Amino acid sequence: PKIAEKLAARVEMVRELTGADKVHIVGHSLGGIVARWYVQEEGGDQTVNTAITLASPHSGTIAAFAGPGRTARELRPGSWVMRRLNDTATPSDVRWVAFYGDSDALIQPSRSGRIEAPALNARNMLIPGIGHLGMLMSGDVVNQIIDELLNPPAAATSLPMFARWTKNARVGAPARAARRAAAS
Repeated sequence: PKIAEKLAARVEMVRELTGADKVHIVGHSLGGIVARWYVQEEGGDQTVNTAITLASPHSGTIAAFAGPGRTARELRPGSWVMRRLNDTATPSDVRWVAFYGDSDALIQPSRSGRIEAPALNARNMLIPGIGHLGMLMSGDVVNQIIDELLNPPAAATSLPMFARWTKNARVGAPARAARRAAAS
């Protein structure tokens, strides 16, 4: 929560400098949890258009049991932060995309990298074979983030096939091809 206050100040500064009503935010690991706290608890639902998380422990991670300090305690499964984010999520206009990996040693179990709160209507993108830091170095992930920000998907309700693909997808050539086919 304290880091989310800093994010709120940064978002306001960016909005003031650019004149934008809303911003896109991308957060890796703890940054994704900070983004959720900002949107859900600090009024960020009014200032964020798209929130993308990479390798973030949305349901906590057992790796946090090895870490000392308050932040590690707050990232553990069942912590007050994890319970609050998952139990009090409400629908908003923020578009959520969560990239998670099946080879991420820090986000365990790997499904914790998914945003499961139904109210957030998140799209969960599996990145096979990539670890925690590799998520930041993957050309496929970078390209997918750019694509998400430059070409947001059409309303899922108008494209049933597209909606099935976007809810839980895999990044890579087959996913991009499916997206293009659904959009045409």
